Amino acid sequence: MIEILAPAKLNLGLEILGRRDDGLHEIRTVMTPVSLFDRLMISPGGQGRLSTGGLPVEASGNLVCAAIALAGSAWGVGAVDATLTKRTPMSSGLGGGSSDAAATLLAMRRLAGQADGSLHGLAAQLGSDVPFFLGGGSALVAGVGERVTLIPAHAPIHAVIVVPNVTIPRKTATLYASLTVGDFTDGTRVGEIASDLSAPSVGETRLPNAFRDALYELVPDLNRLAREIEATTARPANLTGAGPAHYVLCTGSEHASFMARRLREVLMGRDVATFTVRSVGRIQMREVASAG
Repeated sequence: MIEILAPAKLNLGLEILGRRDDGLHEIRTVMTPVSLFDRLMISPGGQGRLSTGGLPVEASGNLVCAAIALAGSAWGVGAVDATLTKRTPMSSGLGGGSSDAAATLLAMRRLAGQADGSLHGLAAQLGSDVPFFLGGGSALVAGVGERVTLIPAHAPIHAVIVVPNVTIPRKTATLYASLTVGDFTDGTRVGEIASDLSAPSVGETRLPNAFRDALYELVPDLNRLAREIEATTARPANLTGAGPAHYVLCTGSEHASFMARRLREVLMGRDVATFTVRSVGRIQMREVASAG
């Protein structure tokens, strides 16, 4: 049995350069994996079942099942059972589903005894964020997510994440359809962020996110939430992915813990989840003995 801890991610700035001739959008973003983990157990010789725990998980279109099927077909792996314990809220902009898919591919590769060959190609078939999670830390991500350039080691990034319980049907497609030419930029700001993630200005200035205006127009309460976060922390409230999760960057673990306490007090009674996180490296994977 293989146990994997699949991290969430933060977008430290997200620019959209424009729409390509194939209808997809060219992006430029810095992503960093953070210490909010889903736990995945993959057991060979099973019946092809997926069991879930923790936060609710949508069975339809689940990327763990899709990754198992894709890797099984590509590498000839027999049926496996998977258990997913969900901690990263779904459809929040934190990339939990994509990370689960990447973790599944890595586990299936180990079971198949495969080299790296087709791993990134399979990941790109599953989703635009999936290739990023195969890497070893923060990265500059471009194209439609397939171009991943690792960023050299940097000081740890600490943050507090606030995830409101907001459901937006077909969120990403809806927000992409809402973009206008005015939302497109040239990627310069993200390039500056990638060049020095440890610069104080990264944490003290609101980071760009091309989806922000469209999201706030669609759900005005999220704009009000962001302003409340900023008033409480005196730090910019940044949007990760297409939201609705927001985060503030902190100067260290103690600062993050203090800010999280403040936000929980101010937002008490609101339907939000608050997490303190720090940047992490690779997906963590180990073989464990099966129970019984």
